[in-house]
Amino acid sequence: MTQTDDFKLKEFLPYRFAAITERMSRAFAKSYAEKYDLSIAEWRVMATLLSAPSMKAKQVALQTPLDKVSVSRAVKTLDQRRLVERQDDPEDGRAQLLSLSKKGREVALEIAKMALAFENKIFGSWDEAARDKLLGALDQLEAIEDQNLF
Repeated sequence: MTQTDDFKLKEFLPYRFAAITERMSRAFAKSYAEKYDLSIAEWRVMATLLSAPSMKAKQVALQTPLDKVSVSRAVKTLDQRRLVERQDDPEDGRAQLLSLSKKGREVALEIAKMALAFENKIFGSWDEAARDKLLGALDQLEAIEDQNLF
C-alpha cells in the first residue's frame, strides 16, 4: 500500500473547509440574492467595505477569498448600481478608493443583520463550549497562516 492509498479527499482538511464554506455561502446567498439582486462576490465586497471607511480594490481582494478579477467585476456592478462610490486616491493617482454609498451602506447593514441571524441559526443547537472550541481552532489556523506555514 502506498501513501496515496491512505488519502481520502473527504477527510482532507482544505477540501472539507472549502466544501463546507461553499455550501454555507450558497445557503446564505439565498437569503439576500433575490431581494437585493447581489452575487456572493458583490456581497463579500460590500461586507468588506462595511468594515472600513474606504479602501483600494487590491485591499478588498486581500481581505476576501476573492481574486482581483472577481473583485473588479463585483465593484463594476456595484458601482453601476450606485452601491459603491469611487474616489481618486490622493496618495496614488493611479488608484481609486472604494466606499459604500449611502444606499450601499443601508443594504449592507440589512444583509449584515441577516448574516448574524444565519450564523445564530447554524450555532443554534451548539452549546457555548463547542462554539468556543471551533472559534478557537479557527484562530489557531489563522495564526499558522500568519506565520506563512501555508
